[in-house]
Amino acid sequence: MGLNYLVLSDAGRWAYCTASANTERKPADKAQSPEQAEGTAAHYTLERLLGDQSIGDKLKGTVAPNNHLINQEMIDHALKVIPEIKTMVDFLRFERKLTLVSEKGTRIFGKYDMGGGQQKTRTLRMMDYKYGFGIVEPFENMQLVGGAMGLLQELQADVFDWVELIVIQPRVNHPRGFIRKWRISMDEFIKWSSWLLHRADIAAAKSDVFTPGPWCKYCKRQRNCGALRNAGLHILDQLQNAALDDIAAGEIRYELELVTRNLKILTEHKKALEHQITHRAKAGEYLPGLMVEPAFGREVWTHPEQLETYEKAYLIDLHKRVPITPRQAVEAGMPEELVRTISKTPMTGHQIVKQDQIEKAKEIFNGPSKT
Repeated sequence: MGLNYLVLSDAGRWAYCTASANTERKPADKAQSPEQAEGTAAHYTLERLLGDQSIGDKLKGTVAPNNHLINQEMIDHALKVIPEIKTMVDFLRFERKLTLVSEKGTRIFGKYDMGGGQQKTRTLRMMDYKYGFGIVEPFENMQLVGGAMGLLQELQADVFDWVELIVIQPRVNHPRGFIRKWRISMDEFIKWSSWLLHRADIAAAKSDVFTPGPWCKYCKRQRNCGALRNAGLHILDQLQNAALDDIAAGEIRYELELVTRNLKILTEHKKALEHQITHRAKAGEYLPGLMVEPAFGREVWTHPEQLETYEKAYLIDLHKRVPITPRQAVEAGMPEELVRTISKTPMTGHQIVKQDQIEKAKEIFNGPSKT
């Protein structure tokens, strides 16, 4: 039996990994996270100010319908984006619920943030106001595609030649600005709409095809997804075979930091896996291709305090006598000047030191520091 519905807000995940639709179902009464509550209040602030920009002072310090405080930052960001929004549309519809239905009867429930159109450019525009700091792009954004499909149900499609899917992020410092667009022809949009409904049918039919990608970030099954693990192993194989002398000079530091960070993660993950395997195997669970057996270290003496007896009997020195270090000799009372004359610090190799680029720049332009 398939699923009876899908959620548009998750379309960026189930459209690309159809099996992920079966991994979770959001409870209707699930409490908002602090970030979600802030975003909801920011949306409410924007909607109110779109109606009347002069009420900013009245809104400050009040609470949105979700009981989250409206602060000056929300008001400032809303006032920042409103002029841009108004230049893009002749009419605007805000926070509308929608239902999309495929030919096979699969239903997709959701809502869109803002949608409108502009007659002179014959352009339909669907906008998503993202108040968080995580970067979201409009390109092939299935939530925006679904939102535009819902808006078109209310309008005449033949008056538009173009569709622009837009992400507005006033708090994000992005090289392409806080408003980013994906512009496509109406013919191309119709193809994307058909593709989305087709993928919804596959997902609703309880697909078992897991497809790893950027959308895994938002999937609760990512920790136990075999497809994602296999993709990770494939990446590690590629890194192993990489030609390091081909890495550009500007990227080599990033590559080192990336490998160092992931090495720590993989080391801890390996320890945790080994502990889990040992625990489950000792409990009698069958783990295909794995078994647990005792591990032994170096052989040691049972009664080391008796070794002197055997040394005298067999005339063998059974104790390994190692000199203390020069530092320990100084701490024990030997003159440090004498220790320096009869000791040395051997070079063991090279270590990489991260250079402070700001201090290096000061040195280049101002000369070495005198401190």
